[in-house]
Amino acid sequence: MNRLGHLFTVGLVMSIVVSCSSGGGGAAPAPGKAWHHPASLSDNISPDGSTAMVPRAAADASGAALVVWSQNDGSFFRAYKSEFRNGVWSHPTSTAERFDPGGAHVNGHQAVMDDNGNTVIVWVQDQLGIYKSEYRNGVWTHPTSSLDRVNNNSTTGATAPRVAMDNSGNAIIVWQQSDGSKQQIYMREYRGGNWSAVPALTTRFSPTGQDAYNAQVAMDNNGNAIIVWEQNDGTFGTTFSQIYKREYRGGNWAAVPALTSRVSPTGEHAYWPQVEMDDLGNAVIAWMQYYVTSTACGFMGFAGPCSAVFMSEYRDSIWTSPTSTAQHISPTANNTTTSVPSVAMDGNGNAIIAWAQSDGVSQCTTGPAMWSPCTNIFKSEYRSGVWSHPTTTAQFINPSGAGITASSPQVRMNATGDAIIGWRGNASSSNDCMGSSMPCSQIYKSEYRNSAWIHPSSLADNISPDGQEANLGGVALSNNGNAFIVWGQQDGAVPQSYSQIFMSEYR
Repeated sequence: MNRLGHLFTVGLVMSIVVSCSSGGGGAAPAPGKAWHHPASLSDNISPDGSTAMVPRAAADASGAALVVWSQNDGSFFRAYKSEFRNGVWSHPTSTAERFDPGGAHVNGHQAVMDDNGNTVIVWVQDQLGIYKSEYRNGVWTHPTSSLDRVNNNSTTGATAPRVAMDNSGNAIIVWQQSDGSKQQIYMREYRGGNWSAVPALTTRFSPTGQDAYNAQVAMDNNGNAIIVWEQNDGTFGTTFSQIYKREYRGGNWAAVPALTSRVSPTGEHAYWPQVEMDDLGNAVIAWMQYYVTSTACGFMGFAGPCSAVFMSEYRDSIWTSPTSTAQHISPTANNTTTSVPSVAMDGNGNAIIAWAQSDGVSQCTTGPAMWSPCTNIFKSEYRSGVWSHPTTTAQFINPSGAGITASSPQVRMNATGDAIIGWRGNASSSNDCMGSSMPCSQIYKSEYRNSAWIHPSSLADNISPDGQEANLGGVALSNNGNAFIVWGQQDGAVPQSYSQIFMSEYR
């Protein structure tokens, strides 16, 4: 399948939303802590009167938190943030409170915090480049002009920034940018109190000669790091997208890998790698890859490849990776499709991989998801030295109903092993969305606290306000157990309804 077809397939289940609920599906709260959810569609944290979208969340060890999003200020979509510091939330009250340099739309924003509250936000300013804001020593530093780019100042577009930090404030930003011929991966890092120089277009992080996409980065608390990406392998006759990695260990980056040094098994396209590290340098990489034996997973009657979730891990100083497309961790790969996986690790090597997967029927025959794949949420989990993977498509964690879809989960763990998995899913099996003949998708979650999982038990166990579609969000989880979940949702205002940013928090 070509890249356009791949993106269309992934787009069916790509909306990433994470949430938690104190109703059915909430774990027993810690003493003195509870979930606080928006009570109505007027309980947004973004300024009223314009469209706000794609929130992301981050938190430090003690519960300080940050939410970032883009919102229309009347001319462009600009960058906005809410902060929880010193026990108080600070939300913007007007669209004048943006922090980007302006001149183009903001998108692709990401945020990360270390355990001391230091923060880095990265984003793309269309046609201009990649920018960052930093919070260090109690002070924010924002770009002041369009010249304050992270990337090389050239005519080649830079996109898809990602960022990671360790607990000493060191940070790494990765992105993709054309070198004038091919898309390549580039990197800058903050070590010893300084950022590395802006790389020249010839200073590629990825091997040359083939397009590279979708980089992700993770760091442990000793400054070690891993960057992963997908790249065409240059196979003669048929070029496949495969997964690659480079590591920073012992104070040095590994050499640029050869195109033959793949993490993923050969012979089928592999996409959207995700990576996490624990405090000890252990790591997990997960990705989606097509399954060679079947094309039974098309759409609207057209043949198409089936897909599965794969993983590679680094433990006891050894990498273990799959050597064939039969070594997937998701069940029943010969007649199902999977979404982009999400990966999390705690401080001691425990790990969770979560994904959405179709139920083996290429098109739902009834209900809200008719003519699209019915999907459920699955997880693999590593605890006490053992992986536990689902073995059948009946082992999903979401509440179900006829023709229901649950899609694109996101998972987070804290240093003590607590975890949250959240997803976007239909709130009922009827067309119940206000002003629409379609069902509303809402936000759901599962929680692991006190050594036990509690999952939502019914379609009514959503945390987002009913009546409007909920979309695209993120989650943050502090070491002290505090959690922050954010999403975008129409506010239902009359005469003009706008998408706004909503938040649930556990504290």
